[in-house]
Amino acid sequence: MQNIPFFKKFITCALAGLVIGATTLRAGFTFLRAWIPIGPIKIVPFLLVTAAIIYAIIWQIKKTNKQETLAFWQGLIRYGVAFDLATFGWEKIFHLQLVMQQNKLDIPLRSLSSRDMFWAFFSYSYPLGCIIAGCQIAGALLLLFHRTRLAGVFVLLPVLANILLMDIFYQIGPSVVVHASIMLLGILYFLFIEYNRLKEFFFAAKNQLPSLQLSTYFKIAIRLSIIYIPLLLIAIRQMKK
Repeated sequence: MQNIPFFKKFITCALAGLVIGATTLRAGFTFLRAWIPIGPIKIVPFLLVTAAIIYAIIWQIKKTNKQETLAFWQGLIRYGVAFDLATFGWEKIFHLQLVMQQNKLDIPLRSLSSRDMFWAFFSYSYPLGCIIAGCQIAGALLLLFHRTRLAGVFVLLPVLANILLMDIFYQIGPSVVVHASIMLLGILYFLFIEYNRLKEFFFAAKNQLPSLQLSTYFKIAIRLSIIYIPLLLIAIRQMKK
């Protein structure tokens, strides 16, 4: 039986607790706070993370290395991320997200906060919101199947990275940034455990494309031209102003 390092056990359990906790917290705030007080909703994620960390320690003390246990915790990460992103996707489709408040549409642009400008931009095009929602839902489904897990990672990675960057630079809110960061960590976890496979695919696998028989220095000059030629053209344009 393959030995599972404590570091991997701890990271997997802790990340599963964070992902499920963040998903539970958001679902509680969004859908359940009319029936459940805010206090218990806030406590649940803390309890989940604590329980997950305690389990990782017990798992190590018992010195068990069952792959089924690892698969269970990894499955929690996958399901938590998938459920969260699918929920976001369906909210976009049903006009519950990427919507600008009507009373702010007549406010001058310079008076809007960065957060309001963000919502104003994305609320303009419903089809764009549906495309983003489609990527979230499709990526979430791919993530849940063993054979398509990595495909789901590649679909959701740019989506989550883009969401996190917009949350940061449009100042959507610290809690939103933390939530997006946790979901991104969940996706990166599955990217990193496939490191050897990805390294083989991107760098070691034989290239099937033919190559031009040109000197190495000439090829380098051509490749770098995407940097120095645009800069030269911009400099010329600036000089004519």
